[in-house]
Amino acid sequence: MSDLTERLRCRYPIGRIIDGEPEFGWRDFSGPAPEGTVFPSPIMIEAANRIEELERQVESLTSGFLKSVEILAKYDPEATRRCLKEQGIEV
Repeated sequence: MSDLTERLRCRYPIGRIIDGEPEFGWRDFSGPAPEGTVFPSPIMIEAANRIEELERQVESLTSGFLKSVEILAKYDPEATRRCLKEQGIEV
């Protein structure tokens, strides 16, 4: 989870992040606000869920891409470097 998705859920880390968890736990600001609004709102929760799903998709695509590059590099390292450079990726 990213810091943004936690903030959208009204959860804030206390202390340093160690192994993905805050050193002293979470501060939860969810619940009713003085003006009657309840946080996190449904749209905030939906946005956090969608962001996490997109982050997982990017990670999966990136991992697959890197595996493909590793395989291609074994067979033709120069062509691999040239192809990556054409795509704006410096190696």
